[in-house]
Amino acid sequence: CNIIFLTILYFPTNFISSHAFQKLNPLILPAFTQSYVLLIVQPIFLSTLFNAELVPEQTASSLFMILHSPILTLLRQQLQAEEVLSDKLSLSLYAANSHLIKLLYTYYPAVLQNFHFTYVEMLPRMCLHLRNYVLDAAVESTWTVYEPDRSFEEYCQTPQMNTHPSVHADLANIISSDLREVVDAYLQNRSSIDPLHNICAFLKQPDEEGVPQYNFTLINGMVLYLGVKAINELRGSNQKITVFNAQNTAEANVFTYLMVSLCNEGKERVLSGIWRKFLVEIYSDGPDPVAKNVPFCIREVLKMWQNASLSK
Repeated sequence: CNIIFLTILYFPTNFISSHAFQKLNPLILPAFTQSYVLLIVQPIFLSTLFNAELVPEQTASSLFMILHSPILTLLRQQLQAEEVLSDKLSLSLYAANSHLIKLLYTYYPAVLQNFHFTYVEMLPRMCLHLRNYVLDAAVESTWTVYEPDRSFEEYCQTPQMNTHPSVHADLANIISSDLREVVDAYLQNRSSIDPLHNICAFLKQPDEEGVPQYNFTLINGMVLYLGVKAINELRGSNQKITVFNAQNTAEANVFTYLMVSLCNEGKERVLSGIWRKFLVEIYSDGPDPVAKNVPFCIREVLKMWQNASLSK
């Protein structure tokens, strides 16, 4: 199990602060790029983040900039490598950034106004169309009133926001009914973690050789399913959202449990691999430099440890 993947899964479900999304940072694990973008553009997330009664305007702008920057960086790195918007990944990243910047320009221009220098610096020079949006917003910051043609609530009803792109599929609905029942059972009664004991097994699928492997698409689906539930729970609490109450949702507990379970499994696999390699070197009869440099007493202890492990 990829140790980086295990690390990424440990994040508090604080979907209106940077911590949750930063732990899903696509720069660290590109497999999460799709769910990362989809969560950022969720209407319930945006309307919560930019609710002045819950989050101060400057704080909201700063948080969104932190959340958006990994997508900008990925686009910049990809274009530096390819130097053309032709491959599928570059086009997908461009479309994601275009969606976000146009959304900000129309409904939350304060983000572009407050961070226009940062945006222009991070956007590749060939993305003139997107850079112009940012510069336009900076110029329009002198306006006393900024009214889009339609409200954000109306925008949320458009096909663009309600139709899942074919490349993403409907990630929240790919979760099996069995997995959904396990998660929902815990969310309804968080006093017992018994329903979560077998949750890791639902996230694996056999590969071509029949060996169970973690399925990133399922993990993306879990991110969306729990993320949206966490946002709704926080919004329905009718209290000012803080890092503390966001991290203490039942959804956050699911990911904490996953972190513990998967990290234990991952460490066991990684250490076992190191252990096997080390034993090969120790038992080597040839002039292996590593084996020769292992003190005799340590070699004997390790052999005894191995024999004890095999006898269990």
